[in-house]
Amino acid sequence: MKRPNTQTTKMEYNNPIKHKNMKTYILIISLLFVSLLSTNTSYAQQQDSLKQKKINYLTKVLSTDQQTAKQVASIMDTYKVSVKQVITDATLSEDARRVKINGLIEEKNKKLALFLSPTQQAKIIPTTERKQSQTGK
Repeated sequence: MKRPNTQTTKMEYNNPIKHKNMKTYILIISLLFVSLLSTNTSYAQQQDSLKQKKINYLTKVLSTDQQTAKQVASIMDTYKVSVKQVITDATLSEDARRVKINGLIEEKNKKLALFLSPTQQAKIIPTTERKQSQTGK
């Protein structure tokens, strides 16, 4: 029986080229990990920035203060989430879905009417939703 050549085996472990490649792989993986972590942070900052831009836009369009714009943005965001939930609810028929959405439109418009003038409402409520609100009265 012939013994394996131990010189060759030892040489493979001490091969500087393979060792360098391993360091490179570890470095690349580390950089990817760090970039992923920083991406999550920047995404959160982008979300905050988008919210602030929306508030600034509403402040300008409605000619109102930041607090009122924040309230309007909150109402609109809640409305959008609710509509998405109704749309994705597979248990509802098309008619039931339409009734729920009309109710959400009515609710949103009533909330906005509490602190916005009719002129301000006309600037941010789509005409189809205004007509819906007026025909429901």
